[in-house]
Amino acid sequence: PLKFNDEALDCVVVSSSLHHALILENVLDEIYRVLKKGGYLLILNETPNSYLFYTVKSIVLSVRILLNIVFRKYSAVSPSISSSGTLYDPYLGDKRFPLWYWIKSIRNSGFTLESKIDSKLGTLKGKKGLSLVHFICKK
Repeated sequence: PLKFNDEALDCVVVSSSLHHALILENVLDEIYRVLKKGGYLLILNETPNSYLFYTVKSIVLSVRILLNIVFRKYSAVSPSISSSGTLYDPYLGDKRFPLWYWIKSIRNSGFTLESKIDSKLGTLKGKKGLSLVHFICKK
């Protein structure tokens, strides 16, 4: 929970952090609670995946997990998959969310998505095909 009263803030800025959320929509709901009516949420530096990219990466991760099971390869920490996101780096808590999931989560939390801006800038980790994206949302 955010330690602010309801409708206390004009603007909330989150940068390179929402992909660590256990449940993205819960975090967005809490941000919505603390924003004043007409307030803005700026989501900066995220890497939403296209439907195809997300599907392919999920299949690759599924095969890797299946092979670990078949060959009884022990791992204290393991990636996980769901229809809403994949935890691909359990050590850092990095999750991969498809673009459609970002948009639905933003809208389900009550926000209006005013703009999605593709910065065309690569990620710090240099992942090919992924550029940093910003979402501008209004309560």
